Amino acid sequence: MMKNAELCVTQPGNLELRLSAPWWLRLAYGVFFLYLMAQITIPLPWTPVPITGQTFGVSCMALIMGSLATPAVAIYWLLGLCGLPVLAGASAGVLWGAKSGYLLGMVIATELMRRLKDKGFAKTWWGILAVLVSGEIVIFTLGNFVLSYFVPRGHLLMAGLWPFLPGDVVKIVAAATVIYHWDRYVRIKN
Repeated sequence: MMKNAELCVTQPGNLELRLSAPWWLRLAYGVFFLYLMAQITIPLPWTPVPITGQTFGVSCMALIMGSLATPAVAIYWLLGLCGLPVLAGASAGVLWGAKSGYLLGMVIATELMRRLKDKGFAKTWWGILAVLVSGEIVIFTLGNFVLSYFVPRGHLLMAGLWPFLPGDVVKIVAAATVIYHWDRYVRIKN
């Protein structure tokens, strides 16, 4: 049975702020955070896949939420599959579509990044960055694999990879910075 978690924020001068939340509430926060990140959307006219804030959200969740990260991302994805408008641009998903590989990739990448952090690969800013890059590789690999069924192969990289790389570099650098400082100043006790 999961217990409440206590969040301790250390501020300059050794002041601590303590907050407590049950596991199910932290899980709901994670799903809601990913929903908010998905609403940051830039549609591209030449591809069915928009630029979103989802990968930033997934990266932060994977390295901050611990064991609740993967269930939160999976619940978010399942809510979209069930027809709730939680996906990018307040849309709902289908089991098999142009964006399906990216969404499934986010679930798998979250678990991979979480496990890499648990094994000690995310102790420095550069380590965090490397873990986040590994997650991006999983997301893009699965995303482009599924997208290849919906886009002609000659246009696949232009529809599913190249336009996303500059923004994803910015998102993973920002996420690595947020996570690095989070790990430095915030402790979660389960």
